[in-house]
Amino acid sequence: MQSKNEELIVLPLLRAAIALQPCCMPVQITPEKWGGVLRLAQANQVLPLVMETAERCGAPESISVLYRRQAMRLMASQTVRMHYMERLYAFLRERQLSFLVLEGALCSVQLPWGEKLSAAEERLLIRADEREQICAALLNFGMTAEVSQAKMLYSKDAVYASRDRQVYVGICSSLASLEQPDVFPDVWTGAVTIQLDEVTVPVLGPADRLLYGMITAQQEQQRDTLNLRRICDVLLTAQSGRDVIDWVAFAAHCRHIDLSGFAASLFAFGSKELGIDLADALAELRQECGNPTAILQALPGESGRIGTQQINSYENLSALRAMSTGGEEMKLFVSGGSMTPFLIHRRDSVYFRKPDRPLKRGDIVFFQRDSGQFVLHRILRVHGTEDAPLYDIVGDGQTQVERNVRRDQIFGLVVRAERKGKVLTPKSLWWKFFAGAWLRLLPLRPLLVKLYAALRGNRAAQSGENENK
Repeated sequence: MQSKNEELIVLPLLRAAIALQPCCMPVQITPEKWGGVLRLAQANQVLPLVMETAERCGAPESISVLYRRQAMRLMASQTVRMHYMERLYAFLRERQLSFLVLEGALCSVQLPWGEKLSAAEERLLIRADEREQICAALLNFGMTAEVSQAKMLYSKDAVYASRDRQVYVGICSSLASLEQPDVFPDVWTGAVTIQLDEVTVPVLGPADRLLYGMITAQQEQQRDTLNLRRICDVLLTAQSGRDVIDWVAFAAHCRHIDLSGFAASLFAFGSKELGIDLADALAELRQECGNPTAILQALPGESGRIGTQQINSYENLSALRAMSTGGEEMKLFVSGGSMTPFLIHRRDSVYFRKPDRPLKRGDIVFFQRDSGQFVLHRILRVHGTEDAPLYDIVGDGQTQVERNVRRDQIFGLVVRAERKGKVLTPKSLWWKFFAGAWLRLLPLRPLLVKLYAALRGNRAAQSGENENK
């Protein structure tokens, strides 16, 4: 979080929202400054949480209206996911299948103000010996399997999407992916349950859930993807379990996996910046020197680090959609695996601007679904009428086509991309291949992606053998 003035405003707003108290601004805010404040909240995925407080503190209507709509869309989307997951949980329980909810909308609503902490994906832990039954049940429920990256074909994780692609469910049969295979030895026996309507849903116990969130937050910090949304989840989990978590055992566990320094810094940040009292936890981590500044510096800034208007997450696009109306070119790091193998998550980036010509087959475009979600995909077919064209759109790593996207939903046309550090344009060989032949091979994509993954795996293995010689 690099914009100091906006930071001094966002953190008190968040603190007041969590405590349900009036907000006292440490600095005077001009109307021009409010735009940066709300963009910073959006970049950290806490816009719904601070929006109401910001308006009470004087955010002008001309600036807040755009962000209020985005906050309402996020909360509405959260509600849709919650109802969908309730039905799915009941479906799995009826079939006596085992699962634990690791994170997502369900976990968020257990926390104060949790319904305003929207989650992008639900994540479930399943038993390894029930993997096939769980996968079959998800398909029977009407979900489709997603191949977000080629390596997922060979991992213990899988992702499924609802038909309208508003809900994504990730399943994993082992938490060893956290690179700490002995961290959760009693995760199943230590689980607790909560009641949702008529279905009982199992979730991680308070200490395990806090540890899982803490490990995930540390990994995100190392990948430069940590944001206030994750921090709020972790700190509010700690706060809600303050009286039931064995803090002595928790601190010992953190030291065992070299997590205590990060945990101390996170708790110190919560105490100093958000007013979340975790004195018991900090007392047990007293041997560690908590550094809240390190957490603050790891958070994303108002719009990432932008030269030609560059952002790190699709969540910021509502503001940039308004900015792009002037025809300015903007840079965005790719988020997600739907454009694999052409564009890879967090490795590659694209430059886009407002479309200045008729769109055609093969164009890569940004559009906004009616749910409010932003998507970067490629046009497969143009139809409709000249005055009201419609577009069928699909990701390079997908087979399911999104049909009848309207022209008013499309706000960005990708004009060049950085792939593996090299700049590509529509005239480049690889660009032409994915805009032409790859679209024609749509039915064969699952097989081709599988072959691509095997080829990459063989190359990696050969490289390892050569290094060991």
